[in-house]
Amino acid sequence: MRGGQARLGRATLVAGVAGTLGALSDSLLGATIQAAYYCPACGEPVEAPVHRRCGRATILVRGQRWITNDVVNALATATGALAGAGLDRLLDWRSLFACGALSPASTGQGNSALAVQDPG
Repeated sequence: MRGGQARLGRATLVAGVAGTLGALSDSLLGATIQAAYYCPACGEPVEAPVHRRCGRATILVRGQRWITNDVVNALATATGALAGAGLDRLLDWRSLFACGALSPASTGQGNSALAVQDPG
């Protein structure tokens, strides 16, 4: 692949992985820690402490009261963004090794370290 195509392919990969991890974390958090309520008057599951349809108080049946759908969405978005940034950073390091800009160098004490080589 040439430069532009490689960047487009990399961006597509990063966006796809980040979006998938964000969506999976949204599902996981929503099913485990998001507050879920039950309206005893209507017999329906709801997402709020007061049922909008009948105006009655609901019962918390699962999750944490302060973790609303908005909190779950924010956490899932942050998870996807961090995953994308991390994958992009990882791919940067891999490309530096592939082009020879970074190579193992001896420190003189038997330890291996990375040294940046001038490609020019």
